[in-house]
Order: sequence, then C-alpha cells, then structure tokens
Amino acid sequence: MDILGLIAVLSFGLTCFGIGYSIGKDSNHTRK
Repeated sequence: MDILGLIAVLSFGLTCFGIGYSIGKDSNHTRK
C-alpha cells in the first residue's frame, strides 16, 4: 500500500468516526 492509500484510509476512518460521534451526541442531547 502506498502513502496516498494509507492517508485516504485514515481520513475516511476519521471522517466516519467524527460523523458518528456528532450524530450520537446530537441524539443524546435532543433526547434529553
């Protein structure tokens, strides 16, 4: 795997994690 591929995978993982974390926080906040 080359550097660009590694960076792409890391960015994708971080983005998914950030989106999921934001949605989870929003749901908990609205539910409360």
